[in-house]
Amino acid sequence: VGGGNIFHARETAVDRYRPDSETARLAYARLWLGASEYAARREIPLVLNGPGVPMPFGRATAPFVAWAVASGDSVALRDFGSALRIRRAGYAGPLSIIPDTALDVALLWDPEQRRMARLTSFAARYDGAPPERTVFIHLNERYAVGEADEIAGRIARIAHRFDAIPILGALGGCHGDGALARRVAGASTAPLLVLDESCGLRAFAAWIEASVAYVGSSLHGLITACAFGRPSILVARESREGEGKFSGFLMQWMSARRAAAAAPIAWVQRWEEVESQITNGAVLDRSALSVAELGRRTGLFALPLGERLDRHWQAVERALLQPPAACRARRTRSRRTLGLLQTRGTTGRSLYQAILEDQDAARS
Repeated sequence: VGGGNIFHARETAVDRYRPDSETARLAYARLWLGASEYAARREIPLVLNGPGVPMPFGRATAPFVAWAVASGDSVALRDFGSALRIRRAGYAGPLSIIPDTALDVALLWDPEQRRMARLTSFAARYDGAPPERTVFIHLNERYAVGEADEIAGRIARIAHRFDAIPILGALGGCHGDGALARRVAGASTAPLLVLDESCGLRAFAAWIEASVAYVGSSLHGLITACAFGRPSILVARESREGEGKFSGFLMQWMSARRAAAAAPIAWVQRWEEVESQITNGAVLDRSALSVAELGRRTGLFALPLGERLDRHWQAVERALLQPPAACRARRTRSRRTLGLLQTRGTTGRSLYQAILEDQDAARS
């Protein structure tokens, strides 16, 4: 079980997860509760590979959350807020907090593979040679509000400050990023390139690496920029700093990095603030995380990020290669506990009944 903010029990608004009402309501719950039940039934290992937990759980769902996490042979979450929400759901066992595993993206391909991905993705969409100096920009509709020509004008000014050609990278295709990027490109009167989701992960990573800076609202865009040492401007908001996905990553990154060697990061809440974070073509180093907050949390993140991820992958390997007999015994206990949860207070309770009850309660 791993990915972004996938460990929750709410109905989804993502179009690709809404072919029917049942899928819309249960798609995300199936990613973790369904996987845990499947592992218990098939008597196979279960790993929580650093997923994000974006919101609290309802009263009926919480015991199933605690069960699913307790069933894990290796339990890791990607930030402090995720761990806090899992604890509040009733899980009291061991867990580790790790950087989002996408931070290992720089290790996936060698430099020549990344260079070829960049050249190939450009040649498939545009004529001539790719620009030598680019700034990678990610837009999504939550933050990039306004008319397309207004957004295009702002991007042109940002690119001018970097003395670079802007690339609009649609990193979240399922959230409509591609359509937004194309609308903005169509309204632009200045040079502007668009890379949609069809170009693939390798090309996105290569373009972020080759750009003078990353500016946008994608966490994984920011993480990729950090992995390759590129300056970044994050455009995002959080209701509780220190418990969200952006501050959750930056809290670890800022506490572990060497300030003199790391690329600068600025964090703003609106696109109107981006230009003020660029001086003489350089990003100002303003992470928006206070020294006091970092100092309070640093004890959680004593080891370097690379070493923590190495230890995490070693734990995952041990879990997947455990003796079948040991795994079978754990899954037998998991099935027994799940059976008790499903019959508590009623008979024949379906696996997802608690999820539906809490969704209905939230609507009323």
